[in-house]
Amino acid sequence: MPLSDYQEGFLDDLLSGTSSIEDAIAPAFKHRLNIYRNNVNVGLKSYLADVFPAVKALVGDAFFNSFCQRFLTSHPPHSGDLHRYGEPFADALASFPALAEQAFVDDVARLEWAYHRAYYAPDGTPLVMPDDPNHLLTQHASLHPSVALIQSPYPIDELWRQSRPDHKGEFTVRLEDGASSLLVLRTISGVTVQRLEPAALHCLRSIEGGLAFGPAIESAMALEGAEQLTPFLSHCFNQRLFCQPE
Repeated sequence: MPLSDYQEGFLDDLLSGTSSIEDAIAPAFKHRLNIYRNNVNVGLKSYLADVFPAVKALVGDAFFNSFCQRFLTSHPPHSGDLHRYGEPFADALASFPALAEQAFVDDVARLEWAYHRAYYAPDGTPLVMPDDPNHLLTQHASLHPSVALIQSPYPIDELWRQSRPDHKGEFTVRLEDGASSLLVLRTISGVTVQRLEPAALHCLRSIEGGLAFGPAIESAMALEGAEQLTPFLSHCFNQRLFCQPE
């Protein structure tokens, strides 16, 4: 059997207790493997709980732990960098039948993953505002590597804030409070989650898609919040959201 098959079998055994290499494990080491398996599972579940604390609070400890075990089996880690693990978590929640009537949970998970990803994202080279604002209109930019733009039919930013362990007040958010469009960005003071008006979201998506500032602004002028685009873009430059185009 190739070494890679042994390695895959060992990983299967660690995460699910089922293995194709059972006969290759000496009886004297099986007890030690059980201890190691338990340590790996506990460690990965603890990591997922740290990345998705609001999801854990929304679904409850028992459900979260059970779901994490399923996730570890179906989506084992493939990188030596633990902080990259968990990206499919939201999609796995979305496809889980038991949560069909709680569709907001996977959107909260997307926000939590974006927040986690932003913290560990690399830096970009900031785009400097030209002295002549007219020159900006033909300028292209990329968004900072930490940026995520998230839309949800639910107020997931408030669901997230009020479900986090550091929230001290009452849980007052209602699903009926409406949709949310969010910008996740790491600034010099830390990771932030900011609400966006439709015009601002459209403008950022257009710039991200390759439009220069002028056409991106023009394409957003008919949307709600267009009158705030100029101060919003200035704010984005101050936060170093725009980087040199790749």
